[in-house]
Amino acid sequence: MTIGTVSKSGISIGTNLSELVYYGTQQPFKDLARLAEWIPQKTQPYGWAYEGWNTGETLDVDNNGWVKSLHTEDSTHKYDTVSAVISLGTNPSKTYVLLYDGEGTIQYSFDGRKNVQMSNMGKDVIDITHAGTETNASIYIRITETNPTNYLRNIRLVALEDQKSYKTDIFNPKFIEKIEPFSTLRFMDWMKTNNSSQKDWSDRPTLKSSTWNNFGAPVEVMVDLANKTNSNPWFTMPHQATDSYIRRFAEYVKNNLKPGLKVYVEYSNEVWNGAFQQGNYAEEQGKKTWTNSGDSDYTKRINWYSKRTTEVVGIWNKVFAGQTDQVIGVMGAQSGNVWTGQQALSYAWQSSNVGGTQKALNSATKTSADYGVKAIAIAPYFGYYLGAPENQTQVEAWTKDSDGGLNKLFNELTTGGVLSGGPAGGALQESYNQIAAYATLAKEKNLQLVAYEGGQHLVGFSGVENNQAIDNLFRQANRDPRMGAIYTEYITKWNQLGGGLFVNFNDISTNSQWGSWGALESVNQTSSPKYDALIGLLNR
Repeated sequence: MTIGTVSKSGISIGTNLSELVYYGTQQPFKDLARLAEWIPQKTQPYGWAYEGWNTGETLDVDNNGWVKSLHTEDSTHKYDTVSAVISLGTNPSKTYVLLYDGEGTIQYSFDGRKNVQMSNMGKDVIDITHAGTETNASIYIRITETNPTNYLRNIRLVALEDQKSYKTDIFNPKFIEKIEPFSTLRFMDWMKTNNSSQKDWSDRPTLKSSTWNNFGAPVEVMVDLANKTNSNPWFTMPHQATDSYIRRFAEYVKNNLKPGLKVYVEYSNEVWNGAFQQGNYAEEQGKKTWTNSGDSDYTKRINWYSKRTTEVVGIWNKVFAGQTDQVIGVMGAQSGNVWTGQQALSYAWQSSNVGGTQKALNSATKTSADYGVKAIAIAPYFGYYLGAPENQTQVEAWTKDSDGGLNKLFNELTTGGVLSGGPAGGALQESYNQIAAYATLAKEKNLQLVAYEGGQHLVGFSGVENNQAIDNLFRQANRDPRMGAIYTEYITKWNQLGGGLFVNFNDISTNSQWGSWGALESVNQTSSPKYDALIGLLNR
C-alpha cells in the first residue's frame, strides 16, 4: 500500500505545522492580528500595565471573542485595559495598518508608533522603528477605551503592501514557499489538539473568530492551505468531539478539498501519552465502558482509543462514500512501546472477553481493512534520553570540551558508546530498532507504516531544560551541518526499513529551552541543515 506523494527515490516527506501563537516565527498569515492573544490588564498611574502582566480574569466578549466592555464601572474587576503583543518577525515591513470597526481608543508601543497624520477613523497607520534583522520586532497594542454599544472589533493588522490582498489571499507568500515542497501537512498544532476543549460544532474556531491563537485555525483555512500547496491534509480530531462535529468537519473537507488529494484522519494525538488530557479522558471512558474487565486501566485506555478511532474513521468514510480511497484512517502508537500498537490493532474491545486473556476473538471480528484504518503511525524520534535527569551530569561534562561537547554528542547519536548506560549503537540505532519492530507489525496487519512526527529530540526535561550549558549544546547541535547529514541518513533508513510517509516535526519555530523543533527558525530563514536535508531528500 502506497500513501502520499513520493520523490523519485520513493521517499515521501510531510511536515507538522508549528502552533499558532502570537510570538511564533512561522507567521503564516498576512493579517498578523489573527494570532493576537488579548489579555486583561490593570494600568498603573504612569501608564504601564501590571498585576503580573495578566490579571487572569475572564473578558467580556461577544460570540466571536471581541471585547465588549472594559468593566471600568465594576469595582469587582481589576482590569481596565486589554492588550496584545504581536510579533512582526525578524525583517518587518516599514509600515503597517491596523483596521477596525467600532469606537474606542487604541495605543501602540514597543516597535510601533502611530502615524497620526496618515490615520483616520477605522484605520491606524503604524510606523515601525525596529532596525535590526536578527531579533524579532513586535507591536504592543492596548485598548484603553471601547464603546459598549459600538465596541472595537474586527481588528486586523497587515503590512501596508498587503492591505488590498489580505482578504482574498490570506497566506504569507514566504510561508507558502517554505512548506510547499512537502507532500503532507499535519495540522495537529494548528488545531490545538492537545488538551482541546472542543466538543460541539459550535465550539469550533471560525473565519469570524477574533483570534486563532486560542482554539486554532478554522477548517476552512486548513483546507485552503492544503489546496494552495497541493498537499495532503492530516487532521487530528478533538478527543471530545461529538459525532456531529466530526461529520460536519468531514463534509466540509469532502466538498472543498482539491480532487486527488488524500486526507489523513487521526483521533486526537498521542492518546497513549499521560502528559495530555486526551489520554486521561480515553482512560476514564475505557473504565466506564468495561467496568467488569480484568484489564489494567492503561489497557482500557488503549482499547477505548482503538474503538473511538474506528468510529471516527467510520464517520469520515460514510461522508466520503464512493470516494473512501481518499481517506487514510490512522491508528497512532508509541514508538518505544510496540505493545501499544499491537493492542490497538488487535481490536480486542470487539470481544466480550476484552483483553484479559488470550482467547481468540469470534469469526465475526472486524479488521483494520473493515474499519478503514490504513496506517499505523509512530514518532521515531532519536536522542530523547540525552535530555534525561539521570544523564545530566555526563552530558554537562561534555560541554566543557573545547568544541562545547558537539563531537561527543554527535558520536553518541551516530555510533553510541560515549554516554555510560546509553543504548547499544547510539540514538539512531535505538530509533531504527523501534522502526523495525513496527515495520513487522505493519506488514502483519497489511498497513502502511507512517511517522506522524519525527526527527531529533534533543531537549532537557524534568528540570534539565533549565541547565543552560546543556540547552546551548542542544541548540548548537541543531544548527550544525552534521545534523543535516544525520537527517538524510535517518530518513533514508526509515524508508529502507519499511516506513512510508515521514512527517517532520515541525516546519518553522524558534529554538528554546523547550526544544529546537523547527526545520527553520524563522520564515525569513532560507537555509538550515535540517531543512536542506529534508528538501534534498524530496528532490532525489
